[in-house]
Amino acid sequence: MKGELLCMARKCKSYEELELSDDFMFAKVMQNKDLCKELLELIMGFPIADIVYLEEQKTLDVAANAKSVRMDVYAADENQTIYDIEMQTGKKKHLPKRSRYYQGIIDIDETDKGIEYQSLNKSYVIFICTFDPFDAGRHIYSFENRCIQDLNLELGDGTGKIFLSAVGRQNDVSAEMKAFLEYLSKKTIETDFVHRLDREVQRVRDNQKWRKEYMQRQSDWIEDREEAKEEGLAEGIEAGKLEMLNRFIKGMKAKNISETEIKNNLMDIFALPEEEAENLLQGGKKQ
Repeated sequence: MKGELLCMARKCKSYEELELSDDFMFAKVMQNKDLCKELLELIMGFPIADIVYLEEQKTLDVAANAKSVRMDVYAADENQTIYDIEMQTGKKKHLPKRSRYYQGIIDIDETDKGIEYQSLNKSYVIFICTFDPFDAGRHIYSFENRCIQDLNLELGDGTGKIFLSAVGRQNDVSAEMKAFLEYLSKKTIETDFVHRLDREVQRVRDNQKWRKEYMQRQSDWIEDREEAKEEGLAEGIEAGKLEMLNRFIKGMKAKNISETEIKNNLMDIFALPEEEAENLLQGGKKQ
């Protein structure tokens, strides 16, 4: 209830308004193994016998002080090829660098499990975007490492990055893929696969457990932002106060007032402890 009230106050998207393009909804819909496997086959262009979820919305941490990453879908196929599938809404300037970061974290996650670097599994980072990440009009952009001087020569590092655009204009994907992407951008339902996806979205909306999870997550996110704002405001106030005190000291010195008198004024007018007043007079920062 608390999360719901906070969302209403901050105009968050209600749970009933969530669509497949929202990462929370996407992650839950992709828990349907058949749909997830079918989407992967659609993207990769080859049949997949089976997939195993490595974790649902897995959170990976590189180090205690590093930025953690919550992956929407983290799965592997029968050949141990790893797939990280992410839903992206709202154009992000550094998406290619984000894909590099995700791929690095996948490798670290594998080595943390005891896998030697020469045995790292093949992995793909897949971003499904509601926008065109490269503004070239394509529906799909696939990247792998190759020799610049000889494009037929693959590096063979076993990594790939795929970006899908729901607003592509070129005739560069299958009708099935185009129907999926248009479902994201236009909400049209033209194929059996998209129809099953839409039914799953409705089923997720009816799940009260996931509804509570979403509201709690939104509540936590809002509270974290509010705390960050309050901390930033407090720091701003403190910085402004320090600047004012330094101006006061400078003005008093310009009038040839003794340091003893300035110190006494700092203590009397601004209620500073003697040690802090002396520190400011010596050009140090207020503690």
